[in-house]
Amino acid sequence: MNVIGYTILHYAVFILVGIIAAILVHTGERIPAVLAGSLILFVAIELGFYGFVALLGRPCWATSRVSDPRPAVLMGTYLWRAHPALRQRLVSVLKGTSD
Repeated sequence: MNVIGYTILHYAVFILVGIIAAILVHTGERIPAVLAGSLILFVAIELGFYGFVALLGRPCWATSRVSDPRPAVLMGTYLWRAHPALRQRLVSVLKGTSD
């Protein structure tokens, strides 16, 4: 029963993360600075997660290195392909040339 509960929770969390990512991308189309902020926040969260797991010194470090980025890469790839202007917007805001 614990496995079923964990699986349901896992799916619910990733659905929520996907919805938040889609909202940030759609908002970033109108306000390009949101894209840069989202990218910086994502990198900070990932580094914090890996630092925390490394601090614990548990064996899950090796498996989380592979399994944690996979959903993020899949969601990012989907959103990147669904929004072709995203690259240009992100590059312009990171260069500081956005409107």
